[in-house]
Amino acid sequence: MKGINATVSVLACLMGLSGCVMSDPDGFVFGFRVVEGQVEVFLPMCPDDRLESIRAADASGERVELFTAAHPTAIQAGNGNLIIHDTRGWAPEGFEDRQVFNPAAGIPRLLSVRYRHTDGEASGDVADMDKVTAAALEPDQYWTDKGPMTAEQISRQFHCNKPTS
Repeated sequence: MKGINATVSVLACLMGLSGCVMSDPDGFVFGFRVVEGQVEVFLPMCPDDRLESIRAADASGERVELFTAAHPTAIQAGNGNLIIHDTRGWAPEGFEDRQVFNPAAGIPRLLSVRYRHTDGEASGDVADMDKVTAAALEPDQYWTDKGPMTAEQISRQFHCNKPTS
C-alpha cells in the first residue's frame, strides 16, 4: 500500500497538485496543537533552512484560503513554530507581508498548511482539527497523523538531522 501512496504522491507533485518535497514521496508530517485557543503549527525544518512563506486554508469542503504570509522577520525565518490563529482570528505574526482573507473565520475541521523555504523547497500537510483539539498532548508535543511528536522528532524527518554514513 505504501508503494501506491508513494506513486500517487509523486504524480501529484509532478502535476503540481500538492506542496510536497520531491526527496520524500510520502511527504512530511507537520505538528499541530491548540493551546488556550491558539492554533500552533510546527513546520519541519533543518537548522539552516529559512522560511519564505506560509499559507493556510480550510480544506473541509471547497478549499477556502484563510491567509498567506511572506517575508518573515529574522526570528521567524529559522523558527518552525508558528502561532497562526488566536483570539483575533487568523493573524500570523512575524511576517512583513500578510494577507488575511477572513480573519474572523473559526477553526476549520480540516486545516491545510503549506510553506516554502527560501531555497524553493515546499511542503504541506492537512490536520483534522477535531483530533488535534481532542489530543492529550504533553507540553512539548504536537499532534501529527503519525501520533504525538515533539518538535525535534518532527524535524528529524529531514536528512539534515540524520547521521551520514
